[in-house]
Amino acid sequence: ETMIAMRGLTIATGKQEVSKSILETFLRYVDGGMLPNRFPDQGETPEYNTIDAALWLFVALYEYYQKFHDLAFIEKHLDTLADMLEKHVSGTRYNIHATPEGFLFGGEGLAQLTWMDARVGDYVVTPRHGCPVEIQALWFNALRIYQYFAGTLNKPYEKYRELADRLQANFKKYYLRPDGSLNDVIDPRPGHESTDSTLRPNQIYAVSLPFALLDRADERRVVETVRKHLLTDYGLRTLPEGHPDFRPVYAGGPWDRDTAYHQGTVWPFLLGEFLTAYLKVEDWSDAAQKVAQNLLEPLKQHFYQNECLHGISEIFDGRDPRKGKGTVHQAWSVGALIQVLQALQVRKRKKAKPILIPNLELRSMIF
Repeated sequence: ETMIAMRGLTIATGKQEVSKSILETFLRYVDGGMLPNRFPDQGETPEYNTIDAALWLFVALYEYYQKFHDLAFIEKHLDTLADMLEKHVSGTRYNIHATPEGFLFGGEGLAQLTWMDARVGDYVVTPRHGCPVEIQALWFNALRIYQYFAGTLNKPYEKYRELADRLQANFKKYYLRPDGSLNDVIDPRPGHESTDSTLRPNQIYAVSLPFALLDRADERRVVETVRKHLLTDYGLRTLPEGHPDFRPVYAGGPWDRDTAYHQGTVWPFLLGEFLTAYLKVEDWSDAAQKVAQNLLEPLKQHFYQNECLHGISEIFDGRDPRKGKGTVHQAWSVGALIQVLQALQVRKRKKAKPILIPNLELRSMIF
């Protein structure tokens, strides 16, 4: 959550020293190629039980560099980034490793490694062991970002470029569905082959992240699918209303809340990713920017009228999202929307794309 929230809260808003402090703190605690999911009380050992935090670090560093052009900071930590990638390729905790297809696999036992991590005792609400779609988008971006940094610093990167190329070549075969949506989780291992085609918002990351996995036509189909089935006034649903596991209301005791948490409940932070993806496939046209501003209006009203003034709630009900629930003032809800608003303002001022890449080899891979 820190890596996601800081993209808007500290990087997009130009707080370089705060951003650097956060990044350096996490980089000091890299272990087995992974970032801590939680810093416990003083004297206790940090917990490493997330597959995506380390990958989000690459995205945050990339956006940090695009904002502040601090190449010395990137060079200082390049060896750590290379070691992180290597640990993921060869294998680290929770059976996290690269598959022959180039995908990143993870999961064992009851550990839930993605952001959809709800579990009640031994009951896992959204089991996602294997190769979740957003993890592949993040893994691909981590590989391309390292390639970009290493190329800028005249360091070798061929191994990771080849791995990213392989992942990209296999992605459509394993994830793209005839209706234009993406599978949520696949397991390509011989003897374990499986596919979870549940329609979830996780697929939006295949479009919204800086480096593109799909061609523009396929990106448009993903965005349209998410818009049609998951978009609400306050964010994206975690399941479409027609799904048998859809839970319309987040309320009740721990069992009721946890089993609804990612089974239809609306998350505002995902609206930032949707709008980024939508603006991308619409080439940031004036009409698309107007649509984006209109889609932000309900959350703008919530921001000023919320029980916690000047805050955005963590979640909303899936069927009739109106009243904020969960954490009353959620950092990544605010950060994701600041990032979109900042990009829209940059466009308005400069009439230029918010991220510009000088490296010719990578320019065609991003928006």
